[in-house]
Amino acid sequence: DDDDDECAVAEACRVYGTSPSNVIPSIAAVAALLCAVAMPVVGAVVDYTSKRQAAVQLTGVIFMVTNFVQIFLTAETWFLMALIQATVGAVAYLAQVVCNSAYVAELSSDPEEIPKVTGAAKAWEAAVVIPFIIVVLVGVSSFVGTVQTARVGQVLILLIGGPMMAKGCL
Repeated sequence: DDDDDECAVAEACRVYGTSPSNVIPSIAAVAALLCAVAMPVVGAVVDYTSKRQAAVQLTGVIFMVTNFVQIFLTAETWFLMALIQATVGAVAYLAQVVCNSAYVAELSSDPEEIPKVTGAAKAWEAAVVIPFIIVVLVGVSSFVGTVQTARVGQVLILLIGGPMMAKGCL
């Protein structure tokens, strides 16, 4: 599509010397630093307050809002979207994982069951993520450009992942 053609010329999309094609390592670095700072706070809230359920719900809402905003990705907004993903999105996602992990011990009274529970959860996660990647990267990207594929992926995350996350939070 037009956005893909525009970004094929590297100078057309450069922001602060960075182009969309090489921004992933920068996102990973920023996200890792912010998560390293934020996770002790999230862990303390989960472990030492009665706000664990509220933390699960709040981090889920924040994560879904960051995914919703990214539906509006364009050649002009990619840098803002990368900042949202590297900051708010990454911290909300990892905080959601930390909050959910705190509930694992309560899923069984037998400590020997916990590895089975976490293993099953990981298997279900893979059973959802792998087909999602195949559908979006192979199926959708065959018919539309890169930007549209990213948008479709975000819509699917909201339509499928949102209700699943809401059910899990309840």
